[in-house]
Amino acid sequence: MKKELDIIIPIALDNDWPTLEDVTKSILELYNKYGFKKFALAAPYGGWRAFEYPPTEFFRECAELFLRVKNELLPYNIECGWWIQTTLKSGKSEEFYGYVKENGSKSFFQNCPLDDAFIKRLSADIALFAAIAKPTFIITEDDYTVMSGCFCEHHLNEFAKRVGKYYSRGELFDIFSSDTEEGYKLLKRWRELSLDSLVTLARTIRKEVDKKTPEISIGYMQSGSTDIEGYSTEEIARALAGPVHTPFSRIYGAPYCGIATED
Repeated sequence: MKKELDIIIPIALDNDWPTLEDVTKSILELYNKYGFKKFALAAPYGGWRAFEYPPTEFFRECAELFLRVKNELLPYNIECGWWIQTTLKSGKSEEFYGYVKENGSKSFFQNCPLDDAFIKRLSADIALFAAIAKPTFIITEDDYTVMSGCFCEHHLNEFAKRVGKYYSRGELFDIFSSDTEEGYKLLKRWRELSLDSLVTLARTIRKEVDKKTPEISIGYMQSGSTDIEGYSTEEIARALAGPVHTPFSRIYGAPYCGIATED
């Protein structure tokens, strides 16, 4: 059976403050010229991370614009999904603990997926957007990642529970770099923790969205760090899909930016 490629075209929803007319015009131009009928409206814009975590009211504003765009396109049978551009790399907030790097410094834009305050806020904002805009699907950005791991107290304490001994950030860094059997064994357990923390957040997002819009499927853009996060792609995709929907993922390296060609 022949199957077509599932091509989803990204369209910025809040970059440079586009109007309803700007967004619908861009989509209809691509629809009329190339026949594309599946779009991912991207918001909140990733530039927020340089300033702060976006206010809940901004999620609401973006959702309301999304709904207006979707309604404008109803006569064309065009499918509008939501590309969440701010997940873990979403900007600082006084509410959140933050992400701690291997060297002990805090990231100025990334958050920790084991931080209860962050989990609650992000999942609630995503659920609010979904309830207002009702996109046909949701997909997370490929920065849904903890890379080599978050070395905050949340992660260090959870790791201690799993291995039966507390290790400081510095101790773990030295052991992971030791090129020893002990180091490799602990590193494997650390990567399992990184995976589990991402899956925990994904399950909470799914649970919150299900409260009002269980019909919306949620997918995952595979991170370039998937191999050092315990091969995270399948488990995260399944957690976001939940028990009802089919898991789906954009594979790392597949382009999602504009490509210029010459005649």
